[in-house]
Amino acid sequence: MFRDLFRDLWDNHRGKSIGLIMGIIFGIIYLFAGFWKTLLFVLIVLLCFFAGKNIDNKEPILHFDKVVGWIADRFNGFR
Repeated sequence: MFRDLFRDLWDNHRGKSIGLIMGIIFGIIYLFAGFWKTLLFVLIVLLCFFAGKNIDNKEPILHFDKVVGWIADRFNGFR
């Protein structure tokens, strides 16, 4: 039963699964240090999950043009 579930997750959602596993592994390192580190753990897991989701959808992990556009829009009012 669980073997079929894990095989289905691996076959259909490989990037998300890898991202989630990496996030949990790296996040556990920070988990034992306290509340703020736990929040960092959640952030790491979410970032890795969304990176895996982008890999599954065959998209770039980080949309550099959107990030640059967002930063430019934020600081445009300071000119």
